[in-house]
Amino acid sequence: MGVGKKALITVKGLHTVLPWEPTPHITMSLSNLDTLPAIVGQMVQTLFVYRRKKGSVSKSGEFISLLRRSLAQVLVPYFPMSGRVRISTQGRLEICCNEGGVFFVEAQANLSLAELCRLDSCEDSNFIFKQFFYSLPLAVPADTPLLIVQVTRLRCGGHVMGVRMAHCVADGNAAIQFLNAWAKMARIGGGGGKPYFERSLVAPRQPPRIDHHHPEFSLDNEPQSEPISEPITSEHFHITKEAQEALKNLISAQDKSLDCTTFEAVGAHVWKCRTKALGFSTSSSKTVKFIFAVDVRTKLEPQLPPTFYGNAFIDACATAMAKDLVEKPHCYGARLIREAKKSITNSYVRSAIDYMEMNMKNGLKEVERAEVINASSWCSLPLYDVDFGWGKPFHVGPLGVDDMQEILFLPSSPSMLQGGLTVLLSLPLSAMARFAEIIHQIQDLNDMPIAQLSIHRAPRMFGF
Repeated sequence: MGVGKKALITVKGLHTVLPWEPTPHITMSLSNLDTLPAIVGQMVQTLFVYRRKKGSVSKSGEFISLLRRSLAQVLVPYFPMSGRVRISTQGRLEICCNEGGVFFVEAQANLSLAELCRLDSCEDSNFIFKQFFYSLPLAVPADTPLLIVQVTRLRCGGHVMGVRMAHCVADGNAAIQFLNAWAKMARIGGGGGKPYFERSLVAPRQPPRIDHHHPEFSLDNEPQSEPISEPITSEHFHITKEAQEALKNLISAQDKSLDCTTFEAVGAHVWKCRTKALGFSTSSSKTVKFIFAVDVRTKLEPQLPPTFYGNAFIDACATAMAKDLVEKPHCYGARLIREAKKSITNSYVRSAIDYMEMNMKNGLKEVERAEVINASSWCSLPLYDVDFGWGKPFHVGPLGVDDMQEILFLPSSPSMLQGGLTVLLSLPLSAMARFAEIIHQIQDLNDMPIAQLSIHRAPRMFGF
């Protein structure tokens, strides 16, 4: 079912929300972890979908006013969020805490939640879901708020909150910390603990020194892959709890010394299937990488405070020959992922921070090749605890992924799918077709299925 390029959402109001009371006018330097090449300039878009709360009698306008007021109140302790990012005279990113405010948008949709779930699987679904995020018409990046929230009321009385947040200010843990503080302020009038903004704990050493090899980074003089000419498509694959356990049991049987996590087991399977789908294993010399984000809050010495607000992750990198990854058993890829994660120690993190410091002017960037996966797991984030008073979300997730290197591991709604997770990725059309054929199978060296897994394509939201 297609709906065409028809606007289904009408913006009713645009408000600049300022802190409830005066806040410090200071300049806050961002750390090297805040200015990783992958996140500079990125606005992370997350969708929170809420059902109509049973027994609710309050008018929508009254609740919208409550959301705006509580947002203004939580911007007092989180005052950098109402500032603007700029480039210092030394060429580094910093936040000018100037009470510039954040944007709050009110909108109305000519859709019910049930209709939205049905439209989710249609060919125009991305166009539909993009309307839940306010696109800023500003031409000057320095004027861009660090937070833009659009709250859309559905015809059935449910709500969709589209959150756009600057990644250079907060990683996933910090973003959810802020959203839960706002939700708690709206719900009960309290906003939780005081955020910790000090970046000295993640500053480079003086003088900086590189103690480890850092394959997660690339420099301008490194060769890149040939460009992909085929159209790219995105898909969601739901991996049931049964499939997760089957993969973990398979790996344990192959290597009794490896008691792997769900991320290691599913990651190894996805890595193997993607490599095979893209045809990389036909080359005897092709190298593939599985790069994934690791939270370092508890790995640093001293540890970062629990309420640290900023970016505190480092990319771990598992590397293999494509032919080995595909032909060897699943335990091979799982162990490589395990060893890469284990390598992220205080020493490694300090070395990575110093590596960035020493190479920032040399064209430091992400490794940009089709052979490389950049994976991020949202499964440990308390996404479904963000309750503004409507109850817990029916669905939480990103708008999508446009980069074929990016893979997201997403938690499924706890009320709908017990213990499952969803893998979101993008691939060229032909490779996606091949990936969909093999992701639900364990295959032998002749590509013959020897076991079936409970894995299937899924829309963005399902189970309504």
